[in-house]
Amino acid sequence: MRGLLLAALLLLIAGGAMAQGVPVQSGEHAGFTRLVARIGADTDWELTRDGRDLRIAFTPEAPAFDLSGVFQRIPRDRLAAITDDEGLELSLGCDCRVDLSRYQQRYLVIDISDAPAPPDPDPDPEPVLELPLFTERASLPEL
Repeated sequence: MRGLLLAALLLLIAGGAMAQGVPVQSGEHAGFTRLVARIGADTDWELTRDGRDLRIAFTPEAPAFDLSGVFQRIPRDRLAAITDDEGLELSLGCDCRVDLSRYQQRYLVIDISDAPAPPDPDPDPEPVLELPLFTERASLPEL
């Protein structure tokens, strides 16, 4: 009976640990804030930005993230808030630059730096003329 009770207790503890999700680690560095999460080698992401609000969507869907320790090591200067809502949603505290990269094939690295964010792409860029414009030579009268 005691063995059965102990096994049930261990399953509850292990289940609770698994329910916490993938921990997001954070660190403050000179000029940038870094977040790191293990997403796996087969997971891709797409970043969308609207001013200071960013959304990172994952394909296939990433597991839940444990964000409980994010602000234990960093101030809210660059990253003001972060939530896990079918992906990561970040609210920035500055007009920062955000770069995403993969480390060792299985980690997502998010760097939030003091450098200004790149400008939004022009919705209607000017058309580029391809050369040559003519494929045949014109004959000119002799003068």
